[in-house]
Amino acid sequence: MNRLIRCVILGTGSMACAHGVHAEASGEAEIVGVCSRSPDGGSSLMDRLSRQIPVYTDFSRMIRNLQPDVLITAVPPHAHSGEVEAAAKEGIHLFLEKPIALTLQRAASQVSAAEQSGVVTQVDFHLRFTRLVQRIKELMQQGKTGPAALFTAAYLCNSLHSSWWRDRSRSGGQVVEQAIHLYDLARYLAGEPVTVESALANLCHQDIPDYTVEDTAVSSLVMDSGALASIASSNCALPGRWDPSFTLVCRHLTAQFSREVGSRITWCSDPEHPETITQDADPHDTALRQFFRAVRGTEPPAAPITEGYRSLELVLRAASRFDQF
Repeated sequence: MNRLIRCVILGTGSMACAHGVHAEASGEAEIVGVCSRSPDGGSSLMDRLSRQIPVYTDFSRMIRNLQPDVLITAVPPHAHSGEVEAAAKEGIHLFLEKPIALTLQRAASQVSAAEQSGVVTQVDFHLRFTRLVQRIKELMQQGKTGPAALFTAAYLCNSLHSSWWRDRSRSGGQVVEQAIHLYDLARYLAGEPVTVESALANLCHQDIPDYTVEDTAVSSLVMDSGALASIASSNCALPGRWDPSFTLVCRHLTAQFSREVGSRITWCSDPEHPETITQDADPHDTALRQFFRAVRGTEPPAAPITEGYRSLELVLRAASRFDQF
């Protein structure tokens, strides 16, 4: 495939717009259509691309008329109603926002359709595509880190978000919809979870009638590698800030990422001279470009849909005890 990859987008929110801009900026793809609940739903994307794009309210009609190579999905978890499966059956490759669904039943249906058709899939677990995490994985593959011992992470913000996000029946809650990136990173760097214990509560938003999700959570995990993990999230922190952070402790090094320290790796053998990692590209953009290379057959996808299923399974386990608070 030497021509531009023809992409359509399901969704018109901020991430849909970002993926559309990144796709065309890559020089590998073009956006040929968008599906929205509203006929004018693609206006934000068209403003950013400075050109008109067909907007469909009927997903099947869009696929039939445009015959795209790729579907980019960027809709809330509850909004999936078979579009991914329908696209896969038509041989359309899939780039998926997280979480890939709200339930394991829907996620399993998506995975099955993708595997049966053999399409290329990628989930936008963008933290995997940061230069720090890529450097850690490189060192792990070279056997230089030693075994992972501890992974700690937190996601802190303070926002009412959108109405669907505040509704547990539509978003699944902060752990499922937002902190999933950190749970996925725990799997990626420290192994698969063996046990998961969590506590979740709504501590700061009890006076908001439609706020039915947790606003504070903490999970303790034991991984199959023997490593331990602790992941916290809260929507009670500083307004106007969106702060993910993590620390990975291995036998021979400690890797850290946060707003305060940036990205760095410190070796136990030389603690006075940490290695600073500069993030010079948007990791969402990096994830999409890597996906396009996979579509062209030059390398395998780095985060296929099966990874989306496993990380969804983990956060659903972690969030399952919220009803006890």
